[in-house]
Amino acid sequence: MEHQNTVEWNLKDGTIMLHNEKADHRLLLKRYDFIFSFVDEMNRVLGEVPVMMVFRKVLEKCGAPKEILENVSVESAGKFVDSLIVPIDIQNSIIPDDVTWDGKSRTLDYLGTNHWRVLPVSFIQSFREALYETLTENGTKAIVREATKKAGIGMANQEIENYRWKTVEDLVDEQDERLYLGTFAHAGWSHSRVFSKKGDDGNYLFLSKISNSYESEGVKENGKPICDWLTGYMDGFYNGVVNKLSGKFVETREVRCRAMGDPYCAFAHKVKDNKKDILDWKQIEGAWKELDAIALSPAA
Repeated sequence: MEHQNTVEWNLKDGTIMLHNEKADHRLLLKRYDFIFSFVDEMNRVLGEVPVMMVFRKVLEKCGAPKEILENVSVESAGKFVDSLIVPIDIQNSIIPDDVTWDGKSRTLDYLGTNHWRVLPVSFIQSFREALYETLTENGTKAIVREATKKAGIGMANQEIENYRWKTVEDLVDEQDERLYLGTFAHAGWSHSRVFSKKGDDGNYLFLSKISNSYESEGVKENGKPICDWLTGYMDGFYNGVVNKLSGKFVETREVRCRAMGDPYCAFAHKVKDNKKDILDWKQIEGAWKELDAIALSPAA
């Protein structure tokens, strides 16, 4: 009998692990709208031919066979990733009660929608490396952050509807449980928490602390923040929620990263009255460091 893969969700540390007879691999969930936004943004900026070159580099890094590399497309890349993960032995896997998955494809249901797909973390990291090789580092960051920001705005609209948020205070009260201990952990992104305070200007500052970001997983220390996917996504989410509920805007920065030698990654999200306002991050530093002093306690 052919050996099947099993998966193990650990909601306390926010990871999803794929187990098989060869090795263990970390997985994560991404929404369809993120995947489509990402590919569309690459096509818009680079054009279809360079995008296929990027996909080929990714597939080479992930060990795709010759027949896949000779006919590279988004569809062939998807089929190759399928072969890395499915089928899953569901009976011998550890899956949360609020996740529904038959294990036959990489599509599963969470939060009442089947818009989620399973990806290996190594595939995301290979994408970053391939983009760095094809573009400049700044060019890669721009594409990734724009695409992930769009996905974050889409998630914001869904969360507002799902949880019936009416004010920014509703976000303040529920974001830690709903988003960080909920969605982020279920999606295998990280164990994370968020802390907030209202400044003298009447606007909130949020600090997201992430202990094991999938983006900085196994990355060598290089002195630079590297979590562009999370930066863009959370910037889109906070802008989406805050703008819809109050008409204000948010600016996001990654202020700590394991790639910079920090023990965890952290993102500051500062609300501002106008989109064109230029924030003085030196002035904000004391406020986010005050929130950063709060321990990132284990999930309940």
